[in-house]
Formats: sequence, structure tokens, C-alpha cells
Amino acid sequence: MLTLVLPTVVLGVLGAVLWLLGIVLLFCFPMIFDAVLYKELPLENNSMVYNLWKDIPLPFYQKFYFFNVDNPSQFLDGAKLKLTQKGPYVYKSTWHKKDITFYSNSTISYREVKTYHFVPELSNGTEGDLITTLNVPLLVAGGILKDASSLVRLIASIFFGLTQETLFIRRSVKQLTYGGYKDLLMEFAPLFNHKLPNMNGKFGYLYGKNATDDGLFTVYTGKSGLSKFNVIDRVNGKQKLDIWNKPTCNMINGTNGELNPPLKYTPDKVSFFQPLLCRTWTLKYQKKSDHYGLNSHRYTIDPVVFANATEEPSNSCYYPQKQFPYGVTGIAPCQYDAPAYLSAPHFYQADPSYLEKIDGLKPDPNLHEFFMDIEPYTGIAVGISAKFQANLYLSRINGVKQLMNVPEIMFPVFWQDLSLEYTKEYANMLSSQVYDPIQYCTIGSYSLISLGGALVVVTLLLLTCSYLRAKKALHRKNTDGPLITSPAESGKTESVGIVNPGLVEEPSSAA
Repeated sequence: MLTLVLPTVVLGVLGAVLWLLGIVLLFCFPMIFDAVLYKELPLENNSMVYNLWKDIPLPFYQKFYFFNVDNPSQFLDGAKLKLTQKGPYVYKSTWHKKDITFYSNSTISYREVKTYHFVPELSNGTEGDLITTLNVPLLVAGGILKDASSLVRLIASIFFGLTQETLFIRRSVKQLTYGGYKDLLMEFAPLFNHKLPNMNGKFGYLYGKNATDDGLFTVYTGKSGLSKFNVIDRVNGKQKLDIWNKPTCNMINGTNGELNPPLKYTPDKVSFFQPLLCRTWTLKYQKKSDHYGLNSHRYTIDPVVFANATEEPSNSCYYPQKQFPYGVTGIAPCQYDAPAYLSAPHFYQADPSYLEKIDGLKPDPNLHEFFMDIEPYTGIAVGISAKFQANLYLSRINGVKQLMNVPEIMFPVFWQDLSLEYTKEYANMLSSQVYDPIQYCTIGSYSLISLGGALVVVTLLLLTCSYLRAKKALHRKNTDGPLITSPAESGKTESVGIVNPGLVEEPSSAA
């Protein structure tokens, strides 16, 4: 019996050890994995994300959609504005960080050079396509003249007439974006507005922004705590802006959007800072999403971003002169006092009053919603579709013939989509470094738990069977085992021993 029980007990002990090991691995591995992963995340030489951060291997695509004005003359005569969307005009962008410097307080500074190249095969049109659009230099000049004396406005109006300045112009896509075009007003504008840089007499919405950087960024490496991973500390040496008239609007919060602190839980909101727009943008959690098997959390623009000062008092700094219905936010101080406002494309989710004055806009959440998909373990943005619409507010300028009778309207000029999405190759690479270890460990843990549990169950069954057999054998011994017969009971024999019917002779009749 001992020779059977001992191996069974050893088998049970082995099963219990395997089961316990599976439980420990299941609950302890996430902590071990987090410790190893978080050691690889900080922005340090040769860390897992450093090279990805330094030279983003995936291309960004910048897509422009311009609104062509179909009825410029009729609009000036009071007709409803009619627009036709043209595009997309797609530019491929590469982002490279240079002048990288590490500091002892767990921060790192850098400049990020962004280069754009037009991609004809992805575009619906060419850079030579002509667009009828607003004359922005004229509107900027009008903004400067708003507070000028009547005499100055009269002289400006005569000058505009001599130079044949009109509210609407016709320019190519290349001129309106990175190429720029010569404009006489741009030659003189810096003399009247010292905020305006000298652009060699040229204007373009992104003229002078190709193969350049947005300034010197200083961010936290995450070495002292991943809650500050890639969070901006300073921009051009400053911890806050000096553009807006309220301290809250001048705050620089969040990251640059490329990398974010790991999402140990699902925060309701995340923030990123956009230097070209001179403000922090807040995104709100929407849902879970998937990129080639990579789990991510999708964030979209927080509705408070486009709220006016009545709906959100802290936004009053974005409406210094005039308040508008929900759906736009002002960026005039950031754009040399041009009457510039941002919104979602086609005034998506904005107050219906904007669409009532315009034909040709059709808001669609599938086409016009801003989103950022963040992989929660690493904080890497695995999908970005940053969509903004640039609008210019038309207002009358008394004493300036070219602007004194214009219809007052929030005028959409163009919208852009800056997009990035992880390819299958890079999704698989990130998955192999993050998800595969977790998956293998989970499978291994449950396998050990299952195997160990099965061995324990088998051991219990074997021990139970052994116990029952032993009990049954003992019972037989007590009932069917050696029978003791006394002479008084039999009266027939004096033999004492084991009764075997085959060996006991029948008594003869003679006895």
C-alpha cells in the first residue's frame, strides 16, 4: 500500500506547486512587466521608444481641403455664400528631432524639423489648381485700420484702389500653402504691425514653415516618474505664453501629442499643446479602438474647446472683441491679429447658425471628427487625425471702400487633416514587445493553473480510490476471512481451523 500512496502524494504535491506557481505568475507578472516596461519607456539613449521618438519612422500626411468661392460677386451683392470643396491636396511629412540635450532634472530639449512634400498620387488635384478665396493680406490690413483715424483709412482705401486690391483673389494651391505669393501689402505690413515678421513680401498660410521647426521644446523624460513622460516643461525657455489676456489661456499643458504618459487607468481627458495655434487642446475619452490588433483608447476634441465665454467663462480670452455662438475659437493674437478662428471641419457640431449662411457644407462625423488613438501601456499615439478648419471673420471697416459693405460672416477658408497611423509592420513590432509577453504569460499562467489543478484532482481521485479499496479489503477480512469453530457449537468435530468444504468428510451413517 505504501508503494502506491507515496507516488500519488508526490504527484499531488507537484500539482499543488504548479497551481500555486500559476497563480503567483498570473498576479505578479503584470507588476514585473510594468517595472521592466517602465524602465524602457523613459526618453534615454537606447530605450525602447527613444529612437522612435527621435526620428518618427512613420510618415505624417497633411491633407488640405480648400473652399472655392463660386459666387464672389453675387455674395458681395448680398447673395448667400456658395462654396465648393476642393481636394484633398496631400503632403507627406517627415519629422526629425535635432539639437537634443539631456539635463540632470530628468528633462530633455530638442528642435523638431518638419519637412513636407506634395504627393500627387494621393491628391485629388495638383498644386497648380486655382482657388477663388479671400484676400488675407487685405483683411489683416483692415484689422490694423480698424482703430485708425478717418484720414488714414481714406488714404489706405485710395492705396488699395491703386494697387487693385479686392476682397477675393485667385491663387494656386501651392501659393496658398508652402509656396507663397507676392503681395504688395505684405511689403508694408510690418511697418504698421511690428508683430508681423518680414516674409520678403510674400504671403501663404504656411509660407516659411517647410523644413523648419516650431521652436525649442523642453520635455520631461519620464525617468523621475512616468506621469510626466513627454510632458512639456518649457517652450523656447518659457513655462507659459504671453499672448492671451488670461493666465489660464497662457498655460502650456500636456504633451506634443506624439507620446503620452502611459494610461494606467483610462483618464477622462488628455491634453496636448500646439505651438502654431498658441494654445493647449483638451481631448475627451470616447471609446476603445483597434489598430492591427493593438488596443487603444480613442480621444476626441472636448466640447469645451469650442465653447464661448458664456458657456465656459475661462474661454473669454479667445473672444477679446466679439463673442460667437458655440463652435469656433479665436486665434487672432497668435496670427498677427488677423480675424482668424478655428472650428471643426464644415462646422461639425457647431451652432446651426453658421451653416444657415452658407451653401456647400455638409458636416459628417466620419469625415470631420478630430481623434487621437493612444496605446495605453506605452502612451504612444498609434493613430492621429487632427482636423481643424481655418475661418476668417468678415466685418465692415468704415472708410475703407473695399471692406465697408462686406457681409458679416464666419467665412471658412480651408480645413486640414494631419494624420498618422501605425502600419501593420510597426503594429506587429510594438505588439511583439508589449502584448506578446503579456499573452504568453497569461497563457502560461492558466496552463500551469490548469495542469496543477488537474494533477491535484487526479491525486485526490487516486487517494480516494486507494482508501476505498483498503476499506473494502478490511471489511472482507472481518467478514469472509478466518472462521473459528468451537466444539460446543458444532458438536460434530473437534477440529479447529479453516473450514474448507472440499476437505471436510461427511460423517458416515454408522457413526
